[in-house]
Amino acid sequence: MHIDTIREQSEVKFFIPKVSDAEHCYSLMREGLKKLHGVVASERRVYSIKFTFKGREIEETIGLPSPSNDEVVWAILEGGNIFYTYTANSPQPMLISNVEKVTYFSD
Repeated sequence: MHIDTIREQSEVKFFIPKVSDAEHCYSLMREGLKKLHGVVASERRVYSIKFTFKGREIEETIGLPSPSNDEVVWAILEGGNIFYTYTANSPQPMLISNVEKVTYFSD
């Protein structure tokens, strides 16, 4: 994460697209991240992140297609200086560092 990372709060309530029990699903993702990668994810729920990759500004937002792979973003977990972006059809999260802006859900 950048030293100057901007942190904001959105007015959007927490959700995971096409999931009826978002809380349970999010908990399972956090547990999986810890088991598979040894990362303890923050309990704060991330709505979107903005970063620059190969000179291109990218924003990953829950519920929208990822500019990285065109799949819908389901969750973004914050694990220290790295963010883990989960999309609809990818079994493993994308790892993103050097985040310039992070926006959290309202709740």
